[in-house]
Amino acid sequence: MLTAMLEVLISFSLNRAIINTKTLFMERWEKRLFKLKFHVLYPFLLGVASWCFVFPLELLIKYIDFSPDSSKVFGFFSLVGFTTFIIILSLLPGLTFLSLPNSMRVSRQLIAVTFMTIVAI
Repeated sequence: MLTAMLEVLISFSLNRAIINTKTLFMERWEKRLFKLKFHVLYPFLLGVASWCFVFPLELLIKYIDFSPDSSKVFGFFSLVGFTTFIIILSLLPGLTFLSLPNSMRVSRQLIAVTFMTIVAI
């Protein structure tokens, strides 16, 4: 949850001028809703999503053990490679979604992202 709160603070400090410019001609309730979404909701959900990714990875790493005759350096580099591989595979669906054209229907976008998720697994 600390990650989610840090995301909110970082978003507020970095996006304040952009959001104020974007909400210049909105009504009061629209401004509040827009600022709530972009300053609090989206960064908080991003922080929760990153926590949901890291927590299972931590549990998975906890139960990996190496043979006693292997060195600690080998164990360290194999864990670094393993986590990097998992992170790269988890980024594939998001990168697929970002590379799709905006004119594509939402159902086609979901099918493409779902396919890339299955391929990543």
